[in-house]
Amino acid sequence: MNRIISKTFSLLFALAIFVSFGTLKAQCDITNFTATPIQGTCTQDGKINVSVTGATNCTGPQAFATLQDAAGNTIEFLPLNNSGNMTFLNLLPGKYSVRVMRTGMVATTVDNIMVTTRYNPMVISTSRTNTSCASTDTMNPPDGSVVASHTGGTGPFVYDLILNGAIKATSGSITTRSFTFNNLSAGEYNVRVTDNSTGCPSAVTQSATVASTISNPLNFYYDRFRPDETTCGKVTYRFAVINGYSPGLKKTGAATAKKNGVPISSSSSGGGAFNFTELSPGDLITDIRVTDGCNTVSRSDFTVPSISPQFDDFLSVNLIGSQTNCVSTNDVLVSGLITERPPGAPFSFAFQTNNSLTLLKESPFNSGTYVQTQQFTNVTQLSVTGGGFIIRGLDLNERYKLVAMDDCHTVEKIFLADGVYNNPLTKSTLREANSLLQGTSTIEIRGENGGTWGSTEPLNFPITATINREEGNTTIVAAHPYELGGTFNYTFPFDVIYPKSLVPAHTWSNHPNIGNLPLGNYVVTLTDACDYFVTRTIELKAPATYNPSITFNTGCDKSDIMFDLNETGVADFVFTELYKNNNGSLGALVRNAAENPTNKYSGQFSAIPPGEYFIKFSNARFRAPLRDKGDFDQNNWQSDIKQLKLNREYKVAVTVPPYEQVAFSTTSSFCDTNNNDSGILSIEATGIPIGGITYSIWADTLNPDTDTPTQTSGVLAPTAVEFLFENLSSGTYKVRVITDCGFTEQTVDLRQGVTIFPEPYANPANICVEDATTLSIAIPENLYDFIWKDSGGNTVGDNANSIIVSPIANETYTVTYTLKSTLGCATVPKISDPILVTVTECVCYNDPNMTDKGIPSNHGITLLQRAGSNNGNWPMVRTSAHTVLESNQKGLVITRMTSDPAQSAAVNYIANVTNPVEGMMIYDTFSKCLKIYNGTAWNCFSTATCP
Repeated sequence: MNRIISKTFSLLFALAIFVSFGTLKAQCDITNFTATPIQGTCTQDGKINVSVTGATNCTGPQAFATLQDAAGNTIEFLPLNNSGNMTFLNLLPGKYSVRVMRTGMVATTVDNIMVTTRYNPMVISTSRTNTSCASTDTMNPPDGSVVASHTGGTGPFVYDLILNGAIKATSGSITTRSFTFNNLSAGEYNVRVTDNSTGCPSAVTQSATVASTISNPLNFYYDRFRPDETTCGKVTYRFAVINGYSPGLKKTGAATAKKNGVPISSSSSGGGAFNFTELSPGDLITDIRVTDGCNTVSRSDFTVPSISPQFDDFLSVNLIGSQTNCVSTNDVLVSGLITERPPGAPFSFAFQTNNSLTLLKESPFNSGTYVQTQQFTNVTQLSVTGGGFIIRGLDLNERYKLVAMDDCHTVEKIFLADGVYNNPLTKSTLREANSLLQGTSTIEIRGENGGTWGSTEPLNFPITATINREEGNTTIVAAHPYELGGTFNYTFPFDVIYPKSLVPAHTWSNHPNIGNLPLGNYVVTLTDACDYFVTRTIELKAPATYNPSITFNTGCDKSDIMFDLNETGVADFVFTELYKNNNGSLGALVRNAAENPTNKYSGQFSAIPPGEYFIKFSNARFRAPLRDKGDFDQNNWQSDIKQLKLNREYKVAVTVPPYEQVAFSTTSSFCDTNNNDSGILSIEATGIPIGGITYSIWADTLNPDTDTPTQTSGVLAPTAVEFLFENLSSGTYKVRVITDCGFTEQTVDLRQGVTIFPEPYANPANICVEDATTLSIAIPENLYDFIWKDSGGNTVGDNANSIIVSPIANETYTVTYTLKSTLGCATVPKISDPILVTVTECVCYNDPNMTDKGIPSNHGITLLQRAGSNNGNWPMVRTSAHTVLESNQKGLVITRMTSDPAQSAAVNYIANVTNPVEGMMIYDTFSKCLKIYNGTAWNCFSTATCP
């Protein structure tokens, strides 16, 4: 059976048909025929029986039937037998049209023939669990999994898990429609489901990637001693790690050690910190390890030191000169970290976690009497964390007492608040930093020598940064990042105010910035709440750039979305997520930011079904998100840039194309009409081949599931969508086209017979001057060579079964075709056929009169309120028009109607116009075109013409 699939430009690729009957002998009335669909039982075995009524004893010219798909592409061309019958075989489910034609008679068409199948094609879905650890981790257990399920098919089924072309695991024959593969290492797997139903075998495959967790190796953070929480005189050893696999750190036994050779357990603080308690001074601690199941961190052996009594009076107190409401004051920095230690031993803290810190002021001065002013409990800087606890605003030259205590001891420190204030703004510097808006840069306010600001810097907020650009005002037109792009106007100078309500207060430890600034030379003045100011200069010359791309790695029923903003000079603190596109709005979350945790502007979302999506970039920041909160008061900032600063979310629409299952058509010929072993079978595949593509053929007596193919192509590149089988014997064959996503099978009959060639045709056959038409003949290129010539004998095309021409007058073209010489066939017929293209001057254009004075226009409608009464006024000055319409802000709105059948009861339904008049115009909101009434029907305007 010869099946043809249309290709680019709706070309027809039907091969010459070989039939086993002679010239028809009876007259056939082709205007009266039936086309009856026969339901299929497999993926591609539907039929349409064509029968001309009363044509049992016909004579006359040969009758042919053509088959068109729903898109109007001719996919088969076959002769009718002398009884007026024929059958189209191996049809996919869908809508078809059959056209019967005969020389000297008007062709007749039957439309909307629906071919169905009882077979429900299989569709696979998979979900996967990645491995817990990264491939570079010292421990990487194979604990990934793939859960596969499918719909459709008949069964029984076999689920195979394939890695690098080999079956790694199989379900065996089962009747259930799901299966789970466990204990998997990271890898690019394929899940193949085979339907072993009798008479209708098929297989589909889907990729399933089990990935390693992104490398986040466990690292040592710190270790410390502190007084034990339950027994005075004993010690707690705290061992902290960072990063790693969090679930593994929460398991019992994640931290282990030995005390004097005996294993001991630890308690966890709920994350990466572990406490070994009830240790006595002099205990030997060995084999100290923390594991998250992927990596292990260890510490050297040590002997537990004694924290008391030698450090019973330890409390670190440091004064910092500051200002409060522009009056000199002191801040005091308090810490319980003991920096003296034995060689190689960890530092120690002097207090338990259950502690208190009280500030008292001597009142009156030199009286020896202290009055409590502030008290704090469970101060971690005394027991767990480094740095220091800061108490602000102590009166200058007053005496204070600090009392720190826990359940085992108390320490008092008396001091005079006599620290000298030095304004930190004197140390300020400027640095260029990454920006967000394309073509802009960022000014970052840094500390001394370009360093970060300390959290204890005594800055006087609010601080105003006055930004001035030496080159003056400007406008930036930015295309990116995506929808955050636009036109931005900059007016200089402007102020940025950093308020006192920063988080935490009184600190610039987040090194504040002014982002999205045009390049140029800047003068920045920093003025604090006490009117102290400094001036700094900087040149911005490194712009943010983007060159984004979005590509797809197409899978069997899902695809990987690969995105890359190709950015330089862009602040990369952003979260990237995938959402459904709900008619232009964000729909449901499909993938969260965990899939691209580090490379957020470049990454991929794996195994995404076809559909409409948004990639959303949110919380775009100039620095780590936790440090970007409340960094300035934007009320005085210009509106364009203020809005950009506030709106740090943008998205881009993405369409994941649907996967098209590979189907194929066949055409046949014989190299030698006298040799039944010279058969040629041409295969053309359509759809989306994934991985390699293999063409295999079996004699009808063989089983494709178990027997070696009669011929096979081997695995070819997915671009090889055509293939020829040669030297086939006359007979019946099974043909499979196999890809990584399964196979499609057809049964094909290869028979000698009388050769009937289809005629070439032009689409369209009648064209207008300067238009083009496509000349085609339904014969495949992989079997025949072609030469196209015009009436003058000039070659206008070759090596193609379809060409595009643009004649300026009526023209008769000729196509000559012959079997390819590379086939080495003994009998090579050379056939020429003419084809006429009729050219008419369809469109009439009147050039405007550009020389003679036109006739004044006496009628017009204006929104500009300037109509006059004489020929010097409007609309008379607009000459040679019937009506003049004028507006500088509104367009002409034609009456809006609809031809939507679902709206047939509506007042604005076109057919409900009560008295349509020839020349009446409306806009059809359903057909999306301007229509005119021609006296009998409404038609869309398509070409300008003369009246």
